[in-house]
Amino acid sequence: MKIKMQVVSDILKWIEENLDNNIRIEDVVNKSGYSRRGIQLIFKEYTGLPLGSYIRHRKLCRSAMLLRLTNQSIFDISDQLGFDSQTSFSREFKKYFDYTPNKYRANPSWDLKKFRARIILDEGNQLVPSFRYLNDDAIFGCNNNSYKISYQKSFLQPSTNDNDIRLDIVKKNIKTSKKTLLILSKFKPSKLDHHILDIDTIIAFEDSIIKSNEGHKRYDIDSGLYVMFPYKGNWSELSSFSRKIYTEIFPAYGLSRRPGYDIEIFYYNDSLLLDDYSDITVECDYYIPISK
Repeated sequence: MKIKMQVVSDILKWIEENLDNNIRIEDVVNKSGYSRRGIQLIFKEYTGLPLGSYIRHRKLCRSAMLLRLTNQSIFDISDQLGFDSQTSFSREFKKYFDYTPNKYRANPSWDLKKFRARIILDEGNQLVPSFRYLNDDAIFGCNNNSYKISYQKSFLQPSTNDNDIRLDIVKKNIKTSKKTLLILSKFKPSKLDHHILDIDTIIAFEDSIIKSNEGHKRYDIDSGLYVMFPYKGNWSELSSFSRKIYTEIFPAYGLSRRPGYDIEIFYYNDSLLLDDYSDITVECDYYIPISK
């Protein structure tokens, strides 16, 4: 990688790590070692964007994530990201997203069309979505083949424990059966902790999808358009995979998430029998409901 390109790449990473610290162009200048004009020219050469605009857009997009995935107040979000006031933040937010912060938070669908994804220079393989139409279906709680659990996690700052909870679920259910496993998840900001998501998850084997089963809890999978991404890799990277879909791929393709379950279909492989999590290879298809 060229020296100038590496400088810009380092700056882009630093901006992401410091969005909550009220960063200014002067901070980037000091970080880079270049003059103000010099770093602005280099930044635009490699990104196509003015440095100040990029920082402002990334802050607004960070605020959009906080609005959708936390219960932080609008005042706290505007203050955290260094806006002059809640009024100026709300004005800039509406100008950029065409929604007030309150309406953006309350919208049943999550519109990511104007979301400015972080720029990563010289990135390897890009995720390419495929689009699938799923018919109405349902999972029933029969013969212990499906059940519901609830847990909490942070989407913005995931922990190792978050991964362990989910992997334990997959390992426990797939280890003995060796069947394809479905995980259906809905999420919403927790009312008890501003920074945490409440996750409601349905666990089921593929053969739990049946047409009727009287007397058991029914979980509906709505028909409609879904975007699908295949994943094969280390378990520890699966959380960053889903975050990348929402924060980078959705904006790049102008997608909007509609209400419904995120659906993960996990396929059995022998590595799921191993005790060491670092040796486990995960194979799954990830479906997210989207608007046309």
